[in-house]
Amino acid sequence: MLIYVVYLLTGALGGIIIGALGSGSSLAILPVLSLIFPTLFPEAISLQVAVATCMATLIIGSASGAISYKKSQLYDVHLIKLCLPGVIAGAIIAPQLAGALSVHWLRWYIGLLILFIAVYKLTKSFRSHQEVPRPVEPVLIILMSIISSTLSGLAGIALGILMIPFLSRYSDHRTVLGTNLMLAVPYAVIGSAGYIFSGLHSEHTGSNLMLGYVYLPAFLIISITMAIFPPIGLKLAKNVSIKVIQNVFYIYLLCIGIAILL
Repeated sequence: MLIYVVYLLTGALGGIIIGALGSGSSLAILPVLSLIFPTLFPEAISLQVAVATCMATLIIGSASGAISYKKSQLYDVHLIKLCLPGVIAGAIIAPQLAGALSVHWLRWYIGLLILFIAVYKLTKSFRSHQEVPRPVEPVLIILMSIISSTLSGLAGIALGILMIPFLSRYSDHRTVLGTNLMLAVPYAVIGSAGYIFSGLHSEHTGSNLMLGYVYLPAFLIISITMAIFPPIGLKLAKNVSIKVIQNVFYIYLLCIGIAILL
């Protein structure tokens, strides 16, 4: 019973972060699942289940966000066309790589990636400069789309964590957010399908509560709760400085990254 309370709290935290910061819920969900799933599943698949379940929770959030931005016409069709093949390729590659890695190396990858993101975001928060949009660079965009999608999918985190900083060099922030959300839908759907397919061929995922590597109770509870709590995050953002909320969240990530590696 306690584990379901943890799922509720994790979904609530993810929803609050979405409301307060606009993104980052997967960085709250993945560390929690990475720490508790080794107590529920065989060590050989515990992190794959955490990654796959976290990836699946992205589907609802990204689809909802994409619909909102599409209605507002806040996206760049040309950037989407350039990025989409690479994003799809990375979403296909990532589950295969995750299945091939041992739990030891996957844990190190997830821990180091979270630490890198935390340190990068903390240092960036103390620098303030506006980038001048650059001309579109097709080859670089295609290459970075494959890399960003693969690296994100390997950890089951949102595509935008790596894609948004890169795409920001080509357009304004709101258009980049919409463009990323349009790309995040196929990324989350194809990536989740890949983890489901990989898990169906694993000898450790025979539970009727599993869909491949996706653990359905955690997925359902976290997704539903995450959809309820964004208004609380939005209210928090109105009363507390965004920079303070961001820095507290990034320090939390720093601690969680270290905990995963220990």
